[in-house]
Amino acid sequence: MKRPHVKIGPWVWLRRFRKRRGYGVHSPFAFNYITRVCNETAPYYKYQELKDMEKALRPSKSKEWGKVETMKLKRLLFRMVNRAQPQVLVETGPDTAATLYLQAAKQQMAVIHLHGAEDLKLVEGQVTDFLYLRLGDIAFMHEAFEACFANASRQLVVAVQGIHKGKPVQELWRELKSRAVITFDLYDIGILFFDETYYKQDYIVNF
Repeated sequence: MKRPHVKIGPWVWLRRFRKRRGYGVHSPFAFNYITRVCNETAPYYKYQELKDMEKALRPSKSKEWGKVETMKLKRLLFRMVNRAQPQVLVETGPDTAATLYLQAAKQQMAVIHLHGAEDLKLVEGQVTDFLYLRLGDIAFMHEAFEACFANASRQLVVAVQGIHKGKPVQELWRELKSRAVITFDLYDIGILFFDETYYKQDYIVNF
């Protein structure tokens, strides 16, 4: 399985330089999310424990298990779940080390892993609060989103990996953006909120 991480080149970083640390963001919600979740640098107490756990499990996993998401992205996913505190979390795609980080952020939480279209029945009638779409088969990612969105809570948070890695996922990202209320483009990952009590806004974040 090819590693889907998108490496940001110097020119991309420079284009996003002024988007760091919430500069120019007037929405209190967006500013807080950018500074306290996306770009939070303080070490969480779980980080070392999760790193040790990942290292211990690595010999029994596939070669790519720990490489599908970077450490930076895995820790972001941890912070996102820690902030959202969902009751039901759905993730798609292959088993990766990121699952450890997603699950560690809230102990009492139902986790549903959709490996393929045959698993979509698992979310029928299920109220979803958090959805992580790993980069993979675009049609399946879209189907998983629709299945979860059909019964989503108002607090639904959707994370989409690798939103700039190729035209198909870019098109999916544009579609989901058009349906969301607040979006954050962190280049390696996109984050969407659907709470209509907020104003429509799209942000680019230097992550």
